[in-house]
Amino acid sequence: SAPSSNASYNWMKGTSTYLFSTKPSPTRSKNEYSKISDSISKINLNHSTILPVKSQQINPEIRSQLLKSVENIEEIKSNNDRELFFNKFDALTYFKYLDSDYESFFEKRSYSLDNFNYLIQILSKKQKPLEIEKTISKMEEIGVQPDVKTYLHLLNSYSSQGDIENSEKVFSEMEEKFEESDISVYVYNSLMLAYAKKGKSDEAESLLKEMKRKGLEPDIACYTTLIFANDKSSNFDRCWQIYENLSKMNNDIFHSEKAKIGRVKKKHISMIIKPLIEDEYLTSLMIRICERTHDAEKAVNLFQKMETVGYVPSVIHFNAIIFALASRKDYAQQSLDMYAKMKLLQVTPNLTTFTAVLKATYQLGDIYTANEVVKEIKYLGYEINTYIVTGLLRTYAGAVRIPFVDQKHVEQYLKDAWDLINFAEKNFITINIFTLNALLELHCAALKWEQVDGLVIPFFNKHNVQLDIFSYDFIIQMLNNLRNYNALISVYKQMTEKGIQPNQNILNNLIEVGMRTNNADMITQSLVTLRDINRNPKHYFLNVLSKVKDLPDDLYLEMKEWNKNLPYKW
Repeated sequence: SAPSSNASYNWMKGTSTYLFSTKPSPTRSKNEYSKISDSISKINLNHSTILPVKSQQINPEIRSQLLKSVENIEEIKSNNDRELFFNKFDALTYFKYLDSDYESFFEKRSYSLDNFNYLIQILSKKQKPLEIEKTISKMEEIGVQPDVKTYLHLLNSYSSQGDIENSEKVFSEMEEKFEESDISVYVYNSLMLAYAKKGKSDEAESLLKEMKRKGLEPDIACYTTLIFANDKSSNFDRCWQIYENLSKMNNDIFHSEKAKIGRVKKKHISMIIKPLIEDEYLTSLMIRICERTHDAEKAVNLFQKMETVGYVPSVIHFNAIIFALASRKDYAQQSLDMYAKMKLLQVTPNLTTFTAVLKATYQLGDIYTANEVVKEIKYLGYEINTYIVTGLLRTYAGAVRIPFVDQKHVEQYLKDAWDLINFAEKNFITINIFTLNALLELHCAALKWEQVDGLVIPFFNKHNVQLDIFSYDFIIQMLNNLRNYNALISVYKQMTEKGIQPNQNILNNLIEVGMRTNNADMITQSLVTLRDINRNPKHYFLNVLSKVKDLPDDLYLEMKEWNKNLPYKW
């Protein structure tokens, strides 16, 4: 049905007091973080290297200490302000704000090994490995010998950036300097992360086997990193194989411990034995893998299983499930429902949450909810970033695709999109290929070929960004819808000249164009390419072509190849 009058609501203008306000967002100074450095320094972040997740929540004990520490901070006046501050405060964010200058750090501290390791941990979280190496040199100059923890922080700093060469160098140095018994699971896991970041799953798996040969038992973090490595290399079958092996291992442990406990009511068993498999990082990773494979049903099962055994979902889990549900249009509304549930449970969203919600609003073309997202971002004191801008632009594209949308709404969406782009440029928000493709997708969905050619593509050039496969996909789909076949063929030729290989959607568009223009060569070549990349043409095309008499020889032979996979013979 046609959208209501509210569909034309200009949220860019409607929220001008939030998005374009000159009033600064509520921010916290670095001094506030330094006042609570002593209490937070107790946090153990050894496992923070297993995944590139930046939403580790501070545990309740530390959080309680922090609340007491900020009593005298003038900017945080009311209890609600303090609660809001710490709800969005996490351990990794904290380290980024700490002063890591060598002279000022040791101004009131002794030159002890613990203090050096604390400084190096801060530098590690800030991903400054070269600064760490300089600090280690200064330690040795004054007679303080680095220990395993010192080098582990250095290794973490390199591995979190995916720097395999330097990570291997530090690992080898640790093997030379320390006893084999000192090289712990954490050290191996850190090196595994470097491989995982680059999608080198074979190397990560070899390192896991080496651990076992040396008598070390990999923990859940190691297996999570291994799954992450396979995820990065798109080996999803292997991800689930590892996860299922962990599930079997968990069941064996569960029944073994249950036997030791004796007769206990079934409903209390899960309270006594903490399931190994329900590690929060592992569960969130598996749900995110469901997003990549568009397996929303499996994601829901994982989330429900986690809740069943008594785990309270954190922002990490909610982000994962919202992303997974938003990956499918038929589950997008459930994604928004999960976001509502998150707020009901008083789990504070972060910018990753809002990015996931905007993915759902894109699927639904839900501009109203996108507007509410902008309000909440500003209320929580977050800054609009590239991901948010991209999500808002894509929401416009989704709104344009709503059937029977009024043309005046489309024109308003286009105008608002350019206002948003101007806002991003004015506020020095990075405009990358994803942002530009979102702007392009909007114009292509609106069938504005002249604006694409005259405004959007030059805007790519302005930001020194080349069109990629998705850019050409949007343009070719639009030109096919407009029946502008000459321009389509010209664009496709330009794409191939740049060495960009067509994807399944582009090839299906070419088959349709070939059928409409009686271009048998285009159809044949597209079918051949689809076979080469192991993708299928639309069944409708095969059905129509299979009924055509007197096909050209090349197309006839190609259809015979495809005929082997048809549910019927022609």
